[in-house]
Amino acid sequence: MRNLLTVAVLAVTVAPALHAASEPILHIGGDVAKPADWTNAQLSDGKAGAPPVIVHYTLKGVAHTANCIPLLALIQAAEPSFNPHIKNHRLQFVVAVQGFHGYTVDFSLPEMLPELGNKAVWIALDEDGKPLTAEGGAAGLIAPDDVKPGRWVRGVTRITVIDGAKNAG
Repeated sequence: MRNLLTVAVLAVTVAPALHAASEPILHIGGDVAKPADWTNAQLSDGKAGAPPVIVHYTLKGVAHTANCIPLLALIQAAEPSFNPHIKNHRLQFVVAVQGFHGYTVDFSLPEMLPELGNKAVWIALDEDGKPLTAEGGAAGLIAPDDVKPGRWVRGVTRITVIDGAKNAG
């Protein structure tokens, strides 16, 4: 009877954890005060500081739409570790975005700041109203202002905020 009870307890406690682990996760970390793991559902609920908006873009000559949140909102929710004693410290930050297959691209924080580069970089939560595929992970990354989609990433798994002043050497 005791073994049966142990199996039942394990089934109740381990099964939800296995299900949760199978849901794609996007991790944001690095030089931030609040590293976090996000699911697509959490990002869609606006918990990252910005509600999703519909973004229209063209890829390989085909028009698409996606519900997206700004990459900048996700970065701001993680609270980059700006030092107020370093002049223009936030201008020295870089953001690396990595997909599940290892493909990694970089953006400077200043190119996304509205008062400087004002470049639109989006975390896509779906594609044409359809959920992302298993390969699509929790989210994708699109940069519609780029001339070519070389910095677009499918299956984003990790966003790393890097303090260039601290890591320069």
